[in-house]
Amino acid sequence: MMPDWIGGRFSLWCAVGLPCAIALGFEKFSELHQGAYEMDMHFLQTSSEKNAPVMYASLLCDAIMNHSVQALAILPYAYRLRSLPDYLRQLLMESLGKHVTTMGESVAYPTGPIVYGSAGTNSQHSFQQLMMQGTHPVFADFILPLTQANMIANCVTQVKTLRDGIASSDPLKQIPGGKIANLFVLEKLNLKSVGALLAFYEHAVVTTAFMLNINPFDQFGVEHAKCHSESLLKHYGGEIHSIEQIKQILD
Repeated sequence: MMPDWIGGRFSLWCAVGLPCAIALGFEKFSELHQGAYEMDMHFLQTSSEKNAPVMYASLLCDAIMNHSVQALAILPYAYRLRSLPDYLRQLLMESLGKHVTTMGESVAYPTGPIVYGSAGTNSQHSFQQLMMQGTHPVFADFILPLTQANMIANCVTQVKTLRDGIASSDPLKQIPGGKIANLFVLEKLNLKSVGALLAFYEHAVVTTAFMLNINPFDQFGVEHAKCHSESLLKHYGGEIHSIEQIKQILD
């Protein structure tokens, strides 16, 4: 049983995952669970200096608190993982988007980053330009299944360029480098590896929250919006259509 204080973003592995189990078939869904279980065991049994979620959380906290990182890019180099940035956006931003400690005191440091992302080669032709030559600090997770040679070549090139930069006599062509670019390699892209990846991020997010002394399991900002919108609909009898009504609400 999942405790009632844990939200849906952590609930794939309980009864909430039933639609996935029905869609995939229980045998396939068990493969997803097996990958998550193995990551759970790694997290529980491995010392902190070799513990992948703990190491990642330490790196993320250091980037946020000491290197002015305010955003995290999720870049899967596989079309089949195209929805992963959306999934992880909720997991990270709803868990780490807090302004008080677990004791209710205002934090004196930044907390969760803004999370964005897209399938790898699509992102190369949109926002990776800013990552390469923009002025913002970069923290990026490149997720690379070993499936297609062109994807591997593109991904590894981007990681190396972000880290090492490119020198040029032409300032317009210089790429500074020195960016944080993490590379996650999946030897196989299957349900087991995806389960392990999702569990990795869950443990990393919770560990990050503990390091920042915030509660990753509440979401009062979301709940307030839902309750307030319901009261507005009730007040207006379910009819909100005019600019005047919107002005009344905002005043």
